[in-house]
Amino acid sequence: MDGYQAYKYFIALKLHFTTEKFDVFSNNGRVNASRVAYERRNDKALFERLSRKYPTDRELIQYMAANFAYGNKHVVYSYESDEYYNVWLKRKESISQVFKTDLLLIQQECSGSKESVFSIDDGNPLLLNLYLGNHITLETMVILEELEGYLSKWEPLIMFWHDHFLTIRKSKRFVKFDKNKVQSIYDNFVAELVGEEV
Repeated sequence: MDGYQAYKYFIALKLHFTTEKFDVFSNNGRVNASRVAYERRNDKALFERLSRKYPTDRELIQYMAANFAYGNKHVVYSYESDEYYNVWLKRKESISQVFKTDLLLIQQECSGSKESVFSIDDGNPLLLNLYLGNHITLETMVILEELEGYLSKWEPLIMFWHDHFLTIRKSKRFVKFDKNKVQSIYDNFVAELVGEEV
């Protein structure tokens, strides 16, 4: 790992999280970024420092993905970037518990049915409002998108919340979880909403 490689990962992940068409997974992280252009950059020392701090590809990619996913577009220049990365790692370690905790909060705010969590009939869905208010995590939004496919139903809202919807979609392959375990947690949540025994 060197600064040039860190720079290329930065460009690839920035494109992934901020554009519709570029997918870092299907492109295997390849971008057109020449070493000559890199050498001319005023901030190359920052990339060199990052490459030393996160010497493996996996660490550096996770560090950058965490920051872009949590809305820090200035990953290289930001003092908060380490904090975002630490939150990302903690959530990864306890993803099922994070999901369960978020569902409990949704249940407390919900008016009684699963539909009321996702419905756009009265404006923004409850789920979206909780996410925008930082009450539930991006990881839960990604898991629920996998289980419910709600973003396609929220298409009429895309004009207002495009960047948030893009972040949820683009984070999908970075958020790893045991599908059977989260499905079980979710089934319990849905059953409790309607007052059934599981």
